[in-house]
Amino acid sequence: QLSGKPTSGKSDIYSFGVVVYELLTGRRPFIASDSGSLMTKHLRELPDPPTRHRPDIPSWAEAAVLKALAKDPQSRWETASQFAQALAGAAETRPTAVASSTSRLADGYQMGELIGRGRLGSYIHKGTHRATGHQVAIRVIRRGQDADWEAARTRFMREARMAPVNHPAILRVRDYGEEKDLVYVVTDFVPGSSLRQVIDRKGPFSWSDGRTLMLDLISAARTLHAHGLLAFGLTPSIIRLTEAERQR
Repeated sequence: QLSGKPTSGKSDIYSFGVVVYELLTGRRPFIASDSGSLMTKHLRELPDPPTRHRPDIPSWAEAAVLKALAKDPQSRWETASQFAQALAGAAETRPTAVASSTSRLADGYQMGELIGRGRLGSYIHKGTHRATGHQVAIRVIRRGQDADWEAARTRFMREARMAPVNHPAILRVRDYGEEKDLVYVVTDFVPGSSLRQVIDRKGPFSWSDGRTLMLDLISAARTLHAHGLLAFGLTPSIIRLTEAERQR
């Protein structure tokens, strides 16, 4: 409806998903200071998992709501009845995202190929949010990768719990968690290459292109500092460039 395309009953399912999200969490899935920004969030951004705000929400109910809020109408529930049955806990209509396992990460996300290394010795995988089909980046530290596991785990989770910061050059944390032998953070996935890869492949940037990127990075750092946060371990390897930026 927001994009001007023909509507169907799945538009109502999305709206119902928004209502149920607020009913369960006490907050709306998207908040913005103006209508234009709010429309953009509904069209492009993923909502925080409801359990981020209410950990007691059943995992199958969370998956049902997120399926209703899928950006692609074809990924939503076919009918309102199916959505209602899933919310009521009917096993035959629960999203396949909800497996009988003890891993919240595995239940919520399909882990894909390794795409890089991150801070604190973490590994970054391309992934898919099972309920919505959206691509994400999953950053993981496993026990045994670091000699001082407890220190790495504590720092990693402290970073993960940082308040969301709204800036176009800062990846938003979508989800995070801790399991028996690993900790993880889920962010938006940015197709492209790291700044390190681009420099190694193409050499230094021209002044005009380098200046644009430097100003973006400094603006992002300034925003973090305004929120009392730090860009821990900033290196070219953890800075990702979009396809358009990479082609400059």
